Amino acid sequence: GKTPTEIRRGASVQLTAETTIARVSFTANDPDEAVEGAQAVSAAYLQFRSQQAQERIGVTVANLTGRVDTLNERLSEVNGVIAGNPDDSAATTQATTERQQILIELEDLVSDRNALQSVDTTGGAILTAAEENDLETAPNELLTVATGAALGLVLGIILAFLINPFVTRLRNRKEIIRATGKPILARLRSASPTIPAS
Repeated sequence: GKTPTEIRRGASVQLTAETTIARVSFTANDPDEAVEGAQAVSAAYLQFRSQQAQERIGVTVANLTGRVDTLNERLSEVNGVIAGNPDDSAATTQATTERQQILIELEDLVSDRNALQSVDTTGGAILTAAEENDLETAPNELLTVATGAALGLVLGIILAFLINPFVTRLRNRKEIIRATGKPILARLRSASPTIPAS
């Protein structure tokens, strides 16, 4: 259900130094999706390696088969020469020598082809399945910022209520009357005095 671009963006591969082991990681919004992504990338990589190996071996085997077929045709011709001439003739002697060379080469080619056809072309094996590994989780950035802002606001309000009783500054007439128990006689409107006073 993902595009190749999304898969490339989510996948990460680390090669272990001096070994043939690769660690495949996958980042997603959901743990199950991350596990599925890592498994899919690993399986696809092994399948790709297997296909590449099969194709290379297939090309080599086809070339060997072509050479074997050519030698078999030549062997038929040489056998025809040997059958059509007397045993002590020069043509028979030459054909017999050529037949021995062809048989030796055929034996080598068939042996090489059989060896190639028996090569294991599996791309490798998954040593540890994705679901068996520990999942590393990181919170959503937007959710983290929103939660932090809301928590900060709540803590700020609680802190303001806790500090308010200890503040000794009087901010208005009512607070002054309540704190002193006396009426207000004058109100200074200017921060700097004027002479004469007004």
